[in-house]
Amino acid sequence: MVNFKPRSFPDKKYSKKATKITLELFKSLPPFDINDEDRYADYERYFSLSIRSNRTLNQEKFKQKFRNKYANYTNTAIEKIDPSALEFYMFSATEMGWINCDRFWDIDEDDKTDFIVKTANPKETKIQLIFKDIKSIMTGSYENGAFVFKNIPKGKDIKVIGISYANGKPTLSVGTATTATKNFELTTFKEFSLDELETELNNLQ
Repeated sequence: MVNFKPRSFPDKKYSKKATKITLELFKSLPPFDINDEDRYADYERYFSLSIRSNRTLNQEKFKQKFRNKYANYTNTAIEKIDPSALEFYMFSATEMGWINCDRFWDIDEDDKTDFIVKTANPKETKIQLIFKDIKSIMTGSYENGAFVFKNIPKGKDIKVIGISYANGKPTLSVGTATTATKNFELTTFKEFSLDELETELNNLQ
């Protein structure tokens, strides 16, 4: 194996240290003859080897660090906060799992639907659904001015949580529905504290 190089993606930046370690690992591998593997001995084909890694998040430590950093907003309205950090906090503030549509791959297509959420400032808003029966959260994808949750089961009781960052200050809106609802709209965004957000996340009534 020769000419090692990381695969390039326009929207990704690689850690120089991680790249160096990975290249050193590949270069240290003993040589092997691909002709020993008859099923792969096709010189008209490209081959690739890759290493993948995952970063795990200690939820309790992150939650404590986050609340220490934003202690002023524990029970008073949040004035300004990092959207990505707040999204991680939402994950750590509840015992529910985060899922995507793959969670429902084994459900018959006739029993699935697309749930659409509309709001006044969609480009500056994050929308999540909470499935009450399985205690799980899903994030929607922005499409054509609305948030779409594709291929989810019909007839599920859900809670819709939206956080808008319009005007630089986060505001919260909460609604309930079933996945059979058409053209659901989130309105009346209000200021909120971290305690109020955590209460909403864990209240499945």
